[in-house]
Amino acid sequence: MGPSGKHCDHCGLHRINHFCWFNKHIMNPIAKYGYNDKGRTAMMRLKHEVLDRILLRRTKEGRSEDIIIPPKHIVLRKDPFDPFEADYYQSVYTQSQTQFNAYVASGTVLNNYAHIFDLLIRLRQAVNHPYLVQYSEKNYLQTRKDSAASGDLLCGICQEECSRRVSTACRHSFCRSCLEEYMDTAPSDPVTCPSCPKTLSVDLMADAPVLPVGVHIYIFECIYIYIYIYIYIYVCSYIYIYIYIYINIQMYIYLYTYI
Repeated sequence: MGPSGKHCDHCGLHRINHFCWFNKHIMNPIAKYGYNDKGRTAMMRLKHEVLDRILLRRTKEGRSEDIIIPPKHIVLRKDPFDPFEADYYQSVYTQSQTQFNAYVASGTVLNNYAHIFDLLIRLRQAVNHPYLVQYSEKNYLQTRKDSAASGDLLCGICQEECSRRVSTACRHSFCRSCLEEYMDTAPSDPVTCPSCPKTLSVDLMADAPVLPVGVHIYIFECIYIYIYIYIYIYVCSYIYIYIYIYINIQMYIYLYTYI
């Protein structure tokens, strides 16, 4: 810009004539209008005036003279299930068919298309390998839920029922052998808990007592209810005192005024 800061030194035009073409004609209209009105025009301008000039899409037909590709041979191979795989697939298929028939009987097939798609995916996973179904995230969460309902505590490392259970200060349970191996191989210092980012604090010399599931939650709920009742009584007492003082003041004002 020139000495005044209003005109360009190279072209002599006013600075208002200098702008970012991409921001003005493409980015700002798209951000403001989306894919409608001026936003659609900006999208078409982006395609024809920008992308078509800088992008080059090559296909096999266009590069066939430079690239020698061997002919494609399609081989279809049908591998039968072994007895275990066949039995497992049949059980998954029967379960999926029962679920689908329930949707049909209730007339909610269209409302549960996502669940039906999940059933088909499970069948496909069962064909590839049973472990894709057995150790899926959905089954893992269901297993943890069932274990919590039955009172079993799972190790946070091996996800099996705790053997010689130990509990950390952050209230997570582990097998003693799993936790000892984790502490020996942990690269960080200080060592963090495998189930949370807190620093690991555990007494391996003492056996952790096995508490029923939900005891800690019950204790916290009792404390919360006790605090709530205490605050309620405290507030109500202050309100009662305030009302008592207010009534006495009004009574004195009345007596002083009319008597």
